[in-house]
Amino acid sequence: MSYGRSLSPSDPSRTSPGNHEDAVMESITMFTIGTAGHIDHGKTTLCKLLTGVDTDRLVEEKERGISIDLGFANLVTPQGKVVGIVDVPGHERFIRNMVAGVSGIEAFLFTIAADEGIMPQTREHFDILRILGVSRGIVVLTKCDLVDRDWIDMVRGDVVDYLKGTPFASLPILEVDQDRPDSIRALVAQIDRMLTFERVSDTASLFRMPIDRAFSLKGHGTVVTGTVLSGRLTVGEQVEILPAGLRSRVRSIQSYHHPEQSVIAGQRGALNLADVEAAQVERGHTAATPGAFSLSSMLDARLTLLSKLPAPFPKLKSASRIRFYVGTTEVIGRLHLLETQEMDPGADQMVQIRLERPVVVNRQDRFLIRTFSPVFTVGGGVVLEPHPPKRRRDPTVARQLAQSEGSRPADLIVSCLRRAQMPLVTAAEVAQTLVLRIDTVEAELKGLSSTIGSVDRRKRRYYFLKDRLSREGQRIRELVVKHHHEQPLTLGIDRASLQVLFDPRCESEAFADLLSLIAAECGLVIEGSLVRDSHFAPSLDPETEIQFANIERQLINDGFVTATELFGSTRMRRNAFDKLLGLMLAQKVIFKLPSNLLAHRRTIFDYERQIVEFLTIRDKASVGEIKELLNLTRKSLIPLLEFFDEKGVTVRAGNERRLRHRPTGPSGLSGG
Repeated sequence: MSYGRSLSPSDPSRTSPGNHEDAVMESITMFTIGTAGHIDHGKTTLCKLLTGVDTDRLVEEKERGISIDLGFANLVTPQGKVVGIVDVPGHERFIRNMVAGVSGIEAFLFTIAADEGIMPQTREHFDILRILGVSRGIVVLTKCDLVDRDWIDMVRGDVVDYLKGTPFASLPILEVDQDRPDSIRALVAQIDRMLTFERVSDTASLFRMPIDRAFSLKGHGTVVTGTVLSGRLTVGEQVEILPAGLRSRVRSIQSYHHPEQSVIAGQRGALNLADVEAAQVERGHTAATPGAFSLSSMLDARLTLLSKLPAPFPKLKSASRIRFYVGTTEVIGRLHLLETQEMDPGADQMVQIRLERPVVVNRQDRFLIRTFSPVFTVGGGVVLEPHPPKRRRDPTVARQLAQSEGSRPADLIVSCLRRAQMPLVTAAEVAQTLVLRIDTVEAELKGLSSTIGSVDRRKRRYYFLKDRLSREGQRIRELVVKHHHEQPLTLGIDRASLQVLFDPRCESEAFADLLSLIAAECGLVIEGSLVRDSHFAPSLDPETEIQFANIERQLINDGFVTATELFGSTRMRRNAFDKLLGLMLAQKVIFKLPSNLLAHRRTIFDYERQIVEFLTIRDKASVGEIKELLNLTRKSLIPLLEFFDEKGVTVRAGNERRLRHRPTGPSGLSGG
């Protein structure tokens, strides 16, 4: 099965000097390289000479004689390396397509026509490759048959001078003549030598592939292609298409013309997707591990400007509108400088980029920026934080970002736990925040036991920074002590109120877990819904002590009264009365019955004793019989019986009551 012309096998025996029919795909190394260079400098012709494939697949491209979109071809070198070539357009109007094509490549073939030499897009393409960190390549002088030797030598000298002082200064420069097969063979041999590096494939990370093409293939459905940036994907696994939010099963995979069971970082991949229409996917989307990547509309980064900016832009100012390129995506945004108000050519600094629509980015992703209008490439850099808070210009923040650059996974995990909203975080939450594999996070957490602790709650394991937990515990204790100082007549602060004071955004279960973990160490006591300092006891001033005694005396004498009646008999302010009443209820000096009646604990305990003794003998009794026993009016009796029902002393059966449990001793309902 072949997914369209760009992935169709070509006959290696016809026109491709680098192809070998007997290559065994499973045993050879696969690479992805791209072309670059000014328009009409021979990129597409070079691809055809190397592979036998005409990468101009559009009718418009053939009619106009220029490349407009990306083209794809493959070759197998004499040393058995499978090389996917992404052919990019050279016209300045199609820079977006060019950037999408070179995203993820490992090396390049840079064409410079010998009859023209260095041209505007020569410079811009070199700038783009440099910004994106692609340092391996070959400079290919094309159309050498059109000029004499002296002219070729002059152009070669110009190229050497232009590359001097850049990462490309030592690149080999080869001359290619389509009428000299030996020049093509020499180029293939040089490609073989260029691709002898040992690839550090990011196969342990989560899968991510920026999509550069999506189409429908009869009999197979939707196919998407791209260069895999990280991870591994296997046939039958699920992928998520972002930002569209689509999920699909991978029916089959091709890489470099051949069906494969999986595709890994650094390789070209063509994914045949189930349950997704080709019209739903486009260049700029990303195929990724489901749920692993969150969309970002704001990111922190290190930005480096080109040393020579176009004449209209001698400096780049903060809040400038820009075009942002990452992977195969282009999106408009604004650039906010975090260190200065403007940047000079060649300068670098920490920036925050705010985008008009969300993209998929990760730490260490390389990006490119161009001015909004007129459009020029001005610089690029590396993403440091894909989901930052909104920042203002601040040298301190800039220094912190600089320190985080190139951090190891262990450092990122510690930073994640330090910045998380709640101190207790699961490994899965860390993995999702940092876009790391869960097994990577768990392995790193084991090695950080001196710094990070763990606790099991509700069948989940939570991790925490020990120093942060200590600080948060102290902060909670200070909130409790402050409440005691402000409300000396309460036994403690309500847990819900404490949660709001600590962080109104946190969930109640998460706060309960945190509270139970730090309580003992911080000297806090949790009693029901109240939290108090272990050394705290309510303190009453002399006047309040008198009122306390007066209320007790009145309740003992009157039996049952309402709070309104009780307040009316005192000379207290309502707020002070309510606080004192709350303390007496919390200490179980008094009890609140249905119908808003209040009773002293001595009264409650006495009636409880009489009812228990009466029902122990009789087994059950009617309301009338209990009324006669206690000598109470129905207005007081019914709320009292309902109270005992609620507290589990009695059980109602129609108009009768019986004991819920046969007594084995005092119930202790009244608190003694």
